[in-house]
Formats: sequence, structure tokens, C-alpha cells
Amino acid sequence: MKFNWGTGIAIFLIVFVLSLVFVLFKSMQYDHSLVIDDYYQEDLAYQQHYDKMVNEQLSPLQVEINRKEKQLTIDFPKENTGIAGTLQFYKPDNKSLDFILPLKTDENNRMTVTTQDLVGGLWRIKVDYAANQEAFYYEQKIVL
Repeated sequence: MKFNWGTGIAIFLIVFVLSLVFVLFKSMQYDHSLVIDDYYQEDLAYQQHYDKMVNEQLSPLQVEINRKEKQLTIDFPKENTGIAGTLQFYKPDNKSLDFILPLKTDENNRMTVTTQDLVGGLWRIKVDYAANQEAFYYEQKIVL
């Protein structure tokens, strides 16, 4: 059989259609859910969130998150008193793995969280807290 331009066009069209079908199939398997469900309310409260981030950046002593073998330690400045808030573990690629813990610090203003049961990959640790009658927000990316 002789390979001519008609055969080339037919092969090209078949490969093109098959690639479109493949892309359509793969796109139907992807979860297109929103990052947050109540994004409108979050947008309205963004100024408060921004003020908390500025407070954390302007503070001379900031939160430190350190990863050791199977645990995370969150160290708050020793000068802070009355620390209350939340610690959110956010997994960007799987919303179902996200969870929130209340802040419970020891006498050294340190909180320890075990990471043994967490799925490996990128996590964003979000610390939203109030201390000394001032609100703060700190976020750090870690890879487990």
C-alpha cells in the first residue's frame, strides 16, 4: 500500500479525535470543587484576615513551626499570654483531609501535634490566634 497525502490526513484526524476523547475523559475524572464553600463570606472578612497577618509580621517575636520526625511543634512567643485560637491543617490537593484543632499550649507556650497519621505531601499549617488582646494569623507550608 502506498502512503499518500490522503492516508496522512486520515491518520492525523484519527489521532486528533482520539486525543480529544482522552482529554475529555481525564477532565471528567478531576474534582472541580471550590477551595472553600463560603467564599463570599470569606471575601467580606478579608480585611480582618489581612490585619491579623500584618499584626503577625510587625510583631518582634513570631510563631515558629518546626517539624521533627513524627511531630510538629508550634512555638508561640513567651511574652504572649492568654493564647486562644485554632490550628488548621489544609491539604491543597484533597479537601477531605483538612482538619482544625483548638490551640492547647503548655507552660512554655508550645503546642505539639503528631503527624504520624497524616498523608504525605504538601500541607499548609494555618495558625489563627489571639494573645494579649490582639489577633494574629500565621501560615507556613510544610512537606511531610
